[in-house]
Amino acid sequence: MKTYSGVGSRETPRQWLSAMTRVAGKLEDADYVLRSGGADGADKAFQDGVTTRMMEIYIPWNGFNNISEEEDCVIAGACAQALQMAESIHPAWERCSRGVRALHARNCYQVLGHDLQSPSDMLLCWTPGGLDVGGTATAIRLARSHDIPVYNFGDKAQVNAFHKKFAQILV
Repeated sequence: MKTYSGVGSRETPRQWLSAMTRVAGKLEDADYVLRSGGADGADKAFQDGVTTRMMEIYIPWNGFNNISEEEDCVIAGACAQALQMAESIHPAWERCSRGVRALHARNCYQVLGHDLQSPSDMLLCWTPGGLDVGGTATAIRLARSHDIPVYNFGDKAQVNAFHKKFAQILV
């Protein structure tokens, strides 16, 4: 099974949200499974591009963003292993509330799957200036620590690298 993590800022610009939706559709056609987190912005844009059930949506708690576990989502924020993993990556864990910690732990599932041992084939995201910032930074750092290619659409060089590598799929 080929998987990719589709994450990013809630403030992702509209043109990139549209691009993420198109890319998700193309990747679905190429039999990739989306891993995302049900948040507004980039997460939702990737999810909107998937027309089948070829996605794994990890939510930090039941009812997050009006999504329930019954909607084929996995509640992923409470696992001690994911919390420890997120803590080891986050630079100011002690300042995070319980809810924010659950959000960061959820990012671990988006990158490593439901068993936290099945790395995605790549991570697609958008952050301002292509920087490792916000909640997306946790997913980016985790992906890099597992040698998962990261394509941050906020960085033109990474956009070009993504287009070059996936030119056949994106046609």
